[in-house]
Amino acid sequence: MWNCLKSDEDGGSIEALVKELGLSIRPRRRVTASAEPPTRAPLENQDAPYEWADALSRADSPQAVKVRDYLDSRGIGAAIRERAHVGVSGDRVTFPMRRAAANPWLQTKFIRYTPSGKSVEQTPGAEAMLWPAEWLDEHPTLPVLLTEGEGDCLLAMQESDGQYVAVAVTGGAGTVPRDLSKLAGREGYVAFDLDDAGRKGMDKMVAAPGQAGAPAAALDLAGLGVSGRGADLSDYFRAFGGTAAKLTAELERLRALGPDDDGLVAALADLMVQGDESAVQDFLPDMLTDEQIGELDPPAWTVHGWALIDNYTSIYGEPGVMKTFAILDLLRSVRAGVPWLGNPTVRGATLLFEGEGLTQLQPRIAAWNAYQELSPADLAPGLSGAVLGLLGPGAVLRLGILHSGTTIVNYPPCRNRT
Repeated sequence: MWNCLKSDEDGGSIEALVKELGLSIRPRRRVTASAEPPTRAPLENQDAPYEWADALSRADSPQAVKVRDYLDSRGIGAAIRERAHVGVSGDRVTFPMRRAAANPWLQTKFIRYTPSGKSVEQTPGAEAMLWPAEWLDEHPTLPVLLTEGEGDCLLAMQESDGQYVAVAVTGGAGTVPRDLSKLAGREGYVAFDLDDAGRKGMDKMVAAPGQAGAPAAALDLAGLGVSGRGADLSDYFRAFGGTAAKLTAELERLRALGPDDDGLVAALADLMVQGDESAVQDFLPDMLTDEQIGELDPPAWTVHGWALIDNYTSIYGEPGVMKTFAILDLLRSVRAGVPWLGNPTVRGATLLFEGEGLTQLQPRIAAWNAYQELSPADLAPGLSGAVLGLLGPGAVLRLGILHSGTTIVNYPPCRNRT
């Protein structure tokens, strides 16, 4: 199936189409993931994580108060912070990491949050991990929600209502942890940020757990109503009315899609979910299964033998064979509910995108009305028979597909196709 959509050697019709639209279908890159945890020396000071957590809990210094207030402003409560042993060292938030509750601390991630962003420091030699790994042991039967950031993880777990367990991928969107052994045999869902790094990282993270016996699926936040470049799981809960129930319903929907062994669903997501700073368009909910297609209404004709409702019809011919007149005849026949070339029609609204100039329609419309012996009152009224001209200043903007808010695909007049 994948090679039908994408070939590294010579591509195909689908690849040509998506290139014309300014899109792309990327081949899935395989990321090596170990089913066994790598060995690593523990932190020299095993008491430090507890001391940092205690300092944040007491908040008896101006820096600790500032860190506490920042976490509070993000909706991350004291209880979930204490559960994850989040602390403060100077003006930095501390996130200590280990492989299990009874294991020694291995490394610490330090994040300094400022109005202009954040800076990250880590224990020398630190590697990407699943954090807090002990939560996976505490909830062995729950679905696993993989987040891009520690803050997203804390808020998602706080709001989980026992429906899933959230853990962060500590190396950022682009780095898959080597040790994914705790995901073996479990359902995993990757919910990374709505930006290029997040989408690419999600693609890698979805592929990797399968090699550790834990197939994962992409949980695109756009499908949950989240929009805005860089928007994340925290925004889902804080700015878009997100709840654990809604998120769990989306997990159920993804589960029903079945395994994504060959990456086809992720490839379609790349193609069909597009966004930028101002908007996100999500077409994935419009994808139907065989069962859903079988439940659709039976095919029905707008113009019997020529045009089905909710279907695409193409009429083509050489220049000068009166394609435009034939199309105009078809559309006005539908508006009037009269047969077109002897074929019954169902009366309804029509819209004509005219790329050859509007004034040339004047004599054709008059001739058609005279031949049919119809007046404007006999046609469906108003904009039910609208015509949109594609020529003139700025008219290129009137018909196109707006991709990622910037790219416009123009459909110019075509002499051999209507």
